[in-house]
Amino acid sequence: MGKNLMKRLLDNDLSEQLRHDFVDWIGLSLLEVRTEVHQSPKPNVYLARISRFIHQNLGNPEVDRLVRDRFNAFLDKTVLKYPDYNQLPIHVVGSIAWFYQDILKEVVAERKLKLSKLLK
Repeated sequence: MGKNLMKRLLDNDLSEQLRHDFVDWIGLSLLEVRTEVHQSPKPNVYLARISRFIHQNLGNPEVDRLVRDRFNAFLDKTVLKYPDYNQLPIHVVGSIAWFYQDILKEVVAERKLKLSKLLK
C-alpha cells in the first residue's frame, strides 16, 4: 500500500491536503522520500512504514479509496483467476489484511465472495 500511496502522491493523483499531511507526518519532501526509497537496501521495508500513515488516515475518502483499490487489485490478480472462485472460501494472512480488515470484508462482500479466515 505504501508503494501505491507514493505513486499517487508523486503523480499528483491525491489532494494537496493529503500531500501536505503526508509530508508533515514523514518529515521529508516527497522527492526526499523517493530518494530514500531508491537508496534503501530494502525499499519494501521502507515503503511498508508508510502503511502506518495510511492506517492513521482511514476515514479520509482518498485513503479509503486507495485501500479499496489495492484489495480489489489483489482479488482480481490472486483470487478471481481460479475456476469456481466464488464457491471457495478465502483465507487471508498478514498484517495488511488484519489492520485493514473492515475494508477488506466490505470489498469481499461487494464481490459476493466468502472470507473464511483472517489471521494476523
